[in-house]
Amino acid sequence: MDSTLLLYALYRLRRSGSLSTPLAAIHIHHGLQQEADLWQQQCQQYCDQLTIPLHSYRVDATPATGQSPEATARRVRYQVFEQQLVAGDQLLTAHHQEDQAETFLLRALRGSGPKGLASMRSIRPLGEGELLRPLLDYSRDALREYAREKQLQWVEDPSNQQLDAARNYIRHEILPRLRQRWPAVTTTLSRSAAHCGEADRLIEQWGRDQLSGLRVGDPLPLLENESDEERKARIRCWLSMNRIEPPNHRHLHAILDEVVVAREDATPELVWVDQHGVRVQLSRYRQALYLREKADSRLLTSEARWNMEQPLPLTTRTELRAQPSLGCGLRAESVREGRVTVNWRSGGERCQPVGAKMRRTVKNLLREVGVPPWQRAEIPLLFIDGVLAQVVGYFVCAPYAVKVGEWGVSVEVVERQL
Repeated sequence: MDSTLLLYALYRLRRSGSLSTPLAAIHIHHGLQQEADLWQQQCQQYCDQLTIPLHSYRVDATPATGQSPEATARRVRYQVFEQQLVAGDQLLTAHHQEDQAETFLLRALRGSGPKGLASMRSIRPLGEGELLRPLLDYSRDALREYAREKQLQWVEDPSNQQLDAARNYIRHEILPRLRQRWPAVTTTLSRSAAHCGEADRLIEQWGRDQLSGLRVGDPLPLLENESDEERKARIRCWLSMNRIEPPNHRHLHAILDEVVVAREDATPELVWVDQHGVRVQLSRYRQALYLREKADSRLLTSEARWNMEQPLPLTTRTELRAQPSLGCGLRAESVREGRVTVNWRSGGERCQPVGAKMRRTVKNLLREVGVPPWQRAEIPLLFIDGVLAQVVGYFVCAPYAVKVGEWGVSVEVVERQL
């Protein structure tokens, strides 16, 4: 009913000239009901009647073992939405006041903080576009009255009556009882959600100010004399900046109690899977938290000869490139006269960086400049005639370093251009 009403209202706005931008509808065929094919046909007929283009997509919304069918359907539905939106697009959904109140109660029963209790925002980013919910201030009764007045026809999903789903149980069993005692319950719960939204936006702004010097992918420095409340807020904002769902209460406290306070020479880590099935691996090295990405698949699997004229593929995402440089990099004659090979670090390699007094292990050199242990194995090494000449991205070994004012060869790891 609500989606049909929203489409009709937009149609009326377009007819009156109040809406001049192109308008289209999206239907998601979840394949979870026997009538799903019929529903798709009815959506097409209604859009044809309104002369509104319909884009229909079939998805696999089968939940994995232990996953909620409703959450799975929502996740795959919004994946389609994100894929379809381009810059400047706005996706409107028909969530209303009762939906907001139900979401608030569900989040409260899960022990959510201000971000969760803010429930559904009236506008938020989605992919390259925006998601708008223009009906959040309208009650279901008011919408139904309007739909009947306009003699709209709609389809009721029978799964909305199944009380084993948490939202349906709140909708059919809890809210009606609350409404008997507090008739304005949906209005007041929605107002509480709005208050939580205001508080969350203030926390987000504080977090952005705290992280103003960081970029996506940067580690999060751990500050001394920071309260647990401040630290938790900074961690949440940092994860959000990296487009990672905030951890639940248990995982957040594990970060504070196990990862942050581990001994100085330890590299503790915590792994969890968020509500969207994304695996998150968080580690601490020295006084900073790191998000560890899954290592790219290696294309360079053993020592390889390199002529340096063409890029050398390292992984599915990166490659090694060489180019002339003035005053930095490798001596050109060393590269021309020697046999250049590339391999990964295996342990025991030594280098005397420019300005250093002696050769030292690459492991200790990388440790001194703060490279976390798990990143050290992903650094390519360049050899000339079997002798280490460069730890790419970090050190050029002194015997092979170009002198000031001379032309040399600069070697770096870059994104592959496929």
